[in-house]
Amino acid sequence: MQIVIEGYASVFGVADRFGDIVCKGAFLKSLDRQKPTILFQHKEEQGSLVECFEDDYGLKVKASLGFAGLIGTIRLLNMLDDDLKGLSIGFRTEECEIKVGKRYLKVLDLREISLVHFPAHELCSFKIVGLSQESLSILKTQLLESLES
Repeated sequence: MQIVIEGYASVFGVADRFGDIVCKGAFLKSLDRQKPTILFQHKEEQGSLVECFEDDYGLKVKASLGFAGLIGTIRLLNMLDDDLKGLSIGFRTEECEIKVGKRYLKVLDLREISLVHFPAHELCSFKIVGLSQESLSILKTQLLESLES
């Protein structure tokens, strides 16, 4: 089963739980060099990137995700229940500045974007797109029934 999501993997100008603040333009060089992979919890490949770009708010992403087998069914049910809705980035810092206990990330080598249960930044999340609420409800019922059989 394929599902498409959209959201923000990073936001600009607001500190995350670790005191990192991503600056606008931090991803531009990296996005010109390579396309990041889509992972689950920074470990397993989960899908493919459709779009990834900076806008005024942050790093906007759209991805197509594949779900197969029991593990895929459980992950998708977690998404439908809003238990899995966070996005996180895996990167290497190329340029930063430290001021008053905060790290301002100016240039990053973006390696991957992950679906996570607990993102470092509360504003980094995604939603399923392309399906109505009714379709999502039917899908959830079908998935739950498949677990019972």
